Amino acid sequence: MTRKYFILSLSLFLLVCPFVPCARARATHFHTHEELDSMFKALVDAHDGASYYSIGKSYEGRDIWMFEFGTPTGGTVMWDGCMHGWEDMGSEIMYCIAQWVLESGEPAAQRMLQRNRILFIPVLNPDSNRRQNNNFEQCQYGVDLNRNFVHGWKYTPCGDYPNCYHGVSAGSEPETQALRAAFQTYKPDFYCNTHYGGGPWIGYYRNADSAITDQVIQRMKELCNEFGVNRYSSTSTGGGGFAIADAHDFGAHAWLLEAADDAISHSYSDVQNDLLPKSLAIFQAMCEICELENIPPSPEYECPYCDATFSTQQDLDDHIASQHPTPVEYACPHCEAVFGSQAELDNHIEAEHSQIEWYECPDCGAKFPSLAELNDHIANAHATPPTTDPEEPSPVEPNPPPQPEGGSLITLELTLTMVSVVTIAVAGISMSRFRRR
Repeated sequence: MTRKYFILSLSLFLLVCPFVPCARARATHFHTHEELDSMFKALVDAHDGASYYSIGKSYEGRDIWMFEFGTPTGGTVMWDGCMHGWEDMGSEIMYCIAQWVLESGEPAAQRMLQRNRILFIPVLNPDSNRRQNNNFEQCQYGVDLNRNFVHGWKYTPCGDYPNCYHGVSAGSEPETQALRAAFQTYKPDFYCNTHYGGGPWIGYYRNADSAITDQVIQRMKELCNEFGVNRYSSTSTGGGGFAIADAHDFGAHAWLLEAADDAISHSYSDVQNDLLPKSLAIFQAMCEICELENIPPSPEYECPYCDATFSTQQDLDDHIASQHPTPVEYACPHCEAVFGSQAELDNHIEAEHSQIEWYECPDCGAKFPSLAELNDHIANAHATPPTTDPEEPSPVEPNPPPQPEGGSLITLELTLTMVSVVTIAVAGISMSRFRRR
């Protein structure tokens, strides 16, 4: 698609997307949260197969709407906006991408509808037009939702960072909980968390699969060249409590888009000619890659000290460093070997000490790998420990010589007399035979 044709195609849709700048220092806004939701609902209602539903409630009880279109079995791409209440440029761009996908008839758009599942959450923080949500019970400034997610969350007192209060606990806010539930339910292959103010740049989560990251960046470059715009610069990102960290833990390849610099007032033509095509290049690259490759689930890395599992070795290392700073040691009862987990110890015993004789309790049948442990068991459970190895027979005293009882001497004398008589008789018979010869 040539730049001229692409810009003309987008312009046709942007002309029916009524951007109305409102007065605000340092930033340009086009629609309220309610207007954005209403625009998305009207767009989706006009197309068969598209739908929307609430994924949860905000702190003040407003619905958080998610809009779905495309193929339910396709590669899933999820974008959200207004996590920081006033940062709505990403939401405006999302609406125009949705409009282009559903109404342009372009081959690339049709391919997305046929082979991708697209999920847009344009307003995650519907209560607030400030950075934080409206939970003032814990902090007078509210909670920064993009510091409230579970992975890497750390407590900070309310007054330390007024604009970035992390919340009373990890995942404490209903908006955070709703998005985490969406990650778990819909399992996006790609997730993009859009912001407005610190850009322009696109960030990939720091522990993401580098091969997939390189594919997205390369395809983004190609599409931006095709569209005739400069691409977003790319960098790694992701701090404690960030949404992209939790998305990564749920299996998504996660990105954060800072769509523009809020110190610059952006006009309609800025969105039309620059921000939208650059963002569409990212979106299209994600759709193509998860459609073509069906990103395999991340391997699980198990913590040796608890039941937690992680999708990367780095995540596991971070978990061990924060949750198990002093490793538990598992010592072999048969030798000097020490291991970091019970499973490793069990494997060692099976491989190296499988022929070891176990010591069985004579009272209850319990078995132990050493006599000392058996004695401890008997002392605790049966009161009196054995003093010898129960597997070996106890020494047996030789039978004492029989002690004579009453009548024994008479019997002995009679027996000796009879033996003497027999002996004499035999001797007499022998002499008689000798004389006859």
